[in-house]
Amino acid sequence: MHSIPLPITSSRLEIRLIQPGDGEIILKYKQENWGELIKWGVWTHHPHIPLRTVKDEEDFCAAQFHKFQKDEGIGLLAVDRWTGEMIGAGGLHNCDWHIRLFTLGFQVHSRKAGQGYGTEIALSLTKYAFEVLDATKVATYHADGNIASQRVIQKTGFVKEGVLRKCHNLWDRGIVDEHHYGLLKGEFQTDLAVTWGL
Repeated sequence: MHSIPLPITSSRLEIRLIQPGDGEIILKYKQENWGELIKWGVWTHHPHIPLRTVKDEEDFCAAQFHKFQKDEGIGLLAVDRWTGEMIGAGGLHNCDWHIRLFTLGFQVHSRKAGQGYGTEIALSLTKYAFEVLDATKVATYHADGNIASQRVIQKTGFVKEGVLRKCHNLWDRGIVDEHHYGLLKGEFQTDLAVTWGL
């Protein structure tokens, strides 16, 4: 298992590991935000709201933590530094430690949309990947039509690399295209102050 100093701290957020015991906060987040989550297929595995329970989320947390322990992925919660409220989530997934390639994921509560939280998460995790994990490349993608994610990706500086046709399954629209982006070591720039492991 690689040394991964956490949490990651930005101006407004503490971005910490998903682990057993987080089921209650994640269930509350999903209950409040299900309309937006189901639109883009993020965290929308069965059973659906309102049938989900804390136990379902604890199973999810355990699976995420197991991936972390196996160096396969780093699933993270973004919480308000002062109140502890869950603002969103993120992660560095599909970890390839041989070539140092990580896939960025991020999501923000719908009531926090338009306040820069998505960009703060994306910038923080991208900076962390390059400066702490010594990434060669960070990749990311969004489903066709997800303009909010597209804007965050572009603000973070990612370069569009192509479109994978008909490979992203959405609950309400079926199978759509995925738009893929990448950022290489040395291309990333940000003035955002980010610390980790404190």
